Amino acid sequence: MGCLSSSWFSIKINGTSHGFFSGKSGLRQGDPLSPYIFVLSMEILSRYLRQLGSTPQVSLHPKCAKLQLTHLVFPDDLMLFVRGDLPSVQRAVHIMDSFAKWSGLKPNISKTEIYFGGVSTAVKTLILQHTGFSEGSFPFRYLGIPLNSSKNSAEVYGTLIRKIQNALLHWTNNLLSYAGRIQILNSVIFGIANFWCSAALLPKNILKRITKICKDYFWGIADGDRKHVFLSWKSVCRPSKEGGFNVKELLSWNKALLAKWIWLLISDSPGYWAQWNLAYVFQATSLWQTSIKDRFSESLCSILKVKDEILSRTGSTDAALHIINSWVHNGQFQVVKAYNWFRSQGDRVYWFKALHGDSIIPSHKFTVSLAIMHKLPTTDLLVTRGMFMVNRCVLCKCKVETHRHLFFNCVFSQQIWKALLQWMNIGTRTINLWSEVRWIAQAKGLRHWKHALRQSCIAAAVYFIWQERNQRIFTGRDSIVAHIISNIKLAIRYRLTTHASSSSCLMSMLL
Repeated sequence: MGCLSSSWFSIKINGTSHGFFSGKSGLRQGDPLSPYIFVLSMEILSRYLRQLGSTPQVSLHPKCAKLQLTHLVFPDDLMLFVRGDLPSVQRAVHIMDSFAKWSGLKPNISKTEIYFGGVSTAVKTLILQHTGFSEGSFPFRYLGIPLNSSKNSAEVYGTLIRKIQNALLHWTNNLLSYAGRIQILNSVIFGIANFWCSAALLPKNILKRITKICKDYFWGIADGDRKHVFLSWKSVCRPSKEGGFNVKELLSWNKALLAKWIWLLISDSPGYWAQWNLAYVFQATSLWQTSIKDRFSESLCSILKVKDEILSRTGSTDAALHIINSWVHNGQFQVVKAYNWFRSQGDRVYWFKALHGDSIIPSHKFTVSLAIMHKLPTTDLLVTRGMFMVNRCVLCKCKVETHRHLFFNCVFSQQIWKALLQWMNIGTRTINLWSEVRWIAQAKGLRHWKHALRQSCIAAAVYFIWQERNQRIFTGRDSIVAHIISNIKLAIRYRLTTHASSSSCLMSMLL
């Protein structure tokens, strides 16, 4: 073990190494060699601790004997499991003392605690006097997660809220674009929440608080009030192909992470967690037949709740197994697939979801205009919010401006949509946005390029009509119908020629 205290270092100045000097405290923090030395050291300790099970006067923990489990090792934590009697504890402490003599790694008395279960007061006193350690109480934190013998209260999750808030304090959003804020939410915020979400089903009020923090950061807050919101948070959480920004919806993501533990149990994973549960929890019954009990931990109860939800939605064990197997690829559980399944099983219905099935028709960059159409601040909505203005359509100048009128009951927008229908070789139809959306979504027997063309036309029509409306209000400049139709066709050509195949029918349509 001399390598732990005989390291040498060199300083590079202007690209040239200068001299060597010895280290006084071993390796520097973060040295690439540190993990290897740690593994070598802990392997020796593990071999010593495995001898506890073969020592006659030592008894293993009652809930660890079947697996011969004596300890769990992490870089900043070591947990020992022995029976709550003096000889067993004495033997464990003796091994730790022997390890400390030749390695120099001693347990920190002030940070080491003993947790008892079903041990008499007299035995507790003897053990504490012999070891010099203090008695711990639940809940305590292990790897940052609170461990408790009962369900965690909402106050326990205050640490998670504070971590997220502190992380956002270091990232000002005044100069960040929406894309930059999305990147921070996905990498920083959800990176912190992922660890907690994989441990237990977080309370809904905690998820709502985290979501509110994310909303405030994404939209920005001015003078204590959130700025104008042009898109609902549900739409923000949709995938980009559905007009969203790929932000994870926390409740569905939480369930997807817990579903991975279900897969580990039914796949008979060699890991200690799965083997322990199979040996002590599911030894007499299967996972699918086990119900939640008071003696179960919060993590296990959360997993069983997710299991019950999968069963309720699929209707049978075989169907549930089929769904879980579809989330596995090359032996690896794909959390994103599970997340999409839980998300699609929710109450939200996307604007372009086919009524004859669960498949969602692919979309493109114009679909944001359709996804937020019902949120567009038309003059009738602004008047109801107390703004004094003339409630007239700026396109036709004769009707009240509403969503239904603007798309496509207005004479101006009707001319645009009828021209696009004629361009697609489609006869006259009843002009109404949502009837057109349903017509496109329910269309059967069409080739892929025809679907793509119809979707592009209706989305681009909404986009450019709203753009023309804003241009007339804020700049006073008008565009003729022919010019707008030309721009729509040009945008559609760029879109479809980039992604479509070399179909002669499609190319002749676009020329």
